[in-house]
Amino acid sequence: NCILAERAAVRQEALKQAERIEKLEEKVAQAEGLTDQERQDLQRQLEELAQKLRTNPGDLEEALADISRLEEALKEKLDPNAASKATNLEALAVQLAALTGKEPDPSQDAAHLTADALSQLAEQMADMDAAQRQELAQALAQMAAQAAQAGNADLAKAISEIAQALQAANQAEAQNNPQAAAAAQSAAQAAAQRSAQAF
Repeated sequence: NCILAERAAVRQEALKQAERIEKLEEKVAQAEGLTDQERQDLQRQLEELAQKLRTNPGDLEEALADISRLEEALKEKLDPNAASKATNLEALAVQLAALTGKEPDPSQDAAHLTADALSQLAEQMADMDAAQRQELAQALAQMAAQAAQAGNADLAKAISEIAQALQAANQAEAQNNPQAAAAAQSAAQAAAQRSAQAF
């Protein structure tokens, strides 16, 4: 049963990665700044990867590494500043993790680290006092600006929405409105979940 469950999980993950490849293929097809040759090369590599995943989903780790490598290659071709932007996003992820008061997991990439940190902050909202929420809202507003500078508008929006939710929670508390406070926390959690798709 364990083996069957493991195989099913691998198959599920393979399907998820196949969708990721399809999205990458769309990006390549629409990308400006690529020569015809570069576009054909990237599309061929993506098709080979998709085929490999379909025929042998067991090699998932290898396929994941290949997909990530192709994503990086595509980013580099489309945006020469991609490397410095990626470094900025990694630094931002570490800053966000520090705000939670917990040690970041060094094995996590920037996307997972960011999403986890924002989810934890959204959960911690209810236990904070007004001053802590205000301080966190200000810190997040600055980080939203950093994310925007790093070229990730979706992440900037998600962080900004959490900052706004923190301020809304303070207003709800001042007005003694538990329903509005709960709505603010739900908004923060929804924004934290969206941040995972911003990478």
